[in-house]
Amino acid sequence: MNAFKNYYLIIFGAAIIAIDQLIKYLLSALPLGTEFFIVKNDFFTCEIALLNNPYLAFGIKAPAFIITAILTAIIIVLIIFLKKSWQSGNLVSATGLSLIAGGAAANVIDRISRGAVLDYLTLSFRGFEWATFNFADAIITISLFVVILNELKRRNNLSTHLNKDISSQ
Repeated sequence: MNAFKNYYLIIFGAAIIAIDQLIKYLLSALPLGTEFFIVKNDFFTCEIALLNNPYLAFGIKAPAFIITAILTAIIIVLIIFLKKSWQSGNLVSATGLSLIAGGAAANVIDRISRGAVLDYLTLSFRGFEWATFNFADAIITISLFVVILNELKRRNNLSTHLNKDISSQ
C-alpha cells in the first residue's frame, strides 16, 4: 500500500503536467492573440485569449534564467515539504503539494520549450478582469489555498488538543 501511495502522488503531479501540456498543444494551433468568449454576460465573462507570458506570476518582469531558477527552486522546496507532509501522514497537504509541483513543472516546461508560458484563460466578474492564466496556474492557486486551509485546520486542532491536555492536568 505504501508504494501505491508514493506512486499516486507522482501520478497526480504527472497528470497535471499532461493535461496542461495537452490543452496548450491544442490551443497552440491557433494564432497568438486569438480571442473568443465561452461565457459572456453582465455578471461573469470567461474568455479564451492566447498570449505568451515571458514574466513571473502577475506580470512581474525578470530575466528568463532568473525566472527558471526561481521556479526550479520553488519546485525543490515543494518536494521537500511534500516529503515531510507525506511522512507525517498529512495526505491532504501532500496531495496539494504534489499538484502544485505538477503545475509549476508544467510552466517550467513551457519556459524551457517556448521561452514563455502560454496563458489563455481570462475571467472577469462584474467588470473586474483577472490576469490571463492557464490550467497549471489554476491548479497551483486552488491547491495552495487547500494546503493553507488544511495546515491552518491542523494547527488549530493541534492547539485545541494541547490546550485540553494542559487544562486536564
